[in-house]
Amino acid sequence: AQVLYRDESVIAFRDIREKARIQFLVCPIAHIATVNDLGPEHRPLLVHMKKVGENVLQRLHNESTLSGRKLRAGYGFHRPPFNSINHLHLHVYAYPRTWRGYVEYSGFWFTSMKKLLSNL
Repeated sequence: AQVLYRDESVIAFRDIREKARIQFLVCPIAHIATVNDLGPEHRPLLVHMKKVGENVLQRLHNESTLSGRKLRAGYGFHRPPFNSINHLHLHVYAYPRTWRGYVEYSGFWFTSMKKLLSNL
């Protein structure tokens, strides 16, 4: 995978199954299996993951053919049992999404970063 960013707590890399013109994942270095394993103590990590996602997305957007257009983005997680792996990963994507992206990143199997933070 193409690493886009790395620091002591997170790594960001391209998603191998992209469903948007720009899409990648931000994962914590420390193992956290799923959103069900998150508690209030994880709030700073989640905020950092989103900030990394915003910064990388803006950079990729500026480098793309979409650079003159307004950037619309989504940030979220799949809920078990709909997660593909048991290591927490934040999906970061720019609109427009494909039809498959619309299905996978909406509904009860997917939760936005905003909603997850408000429920901690």
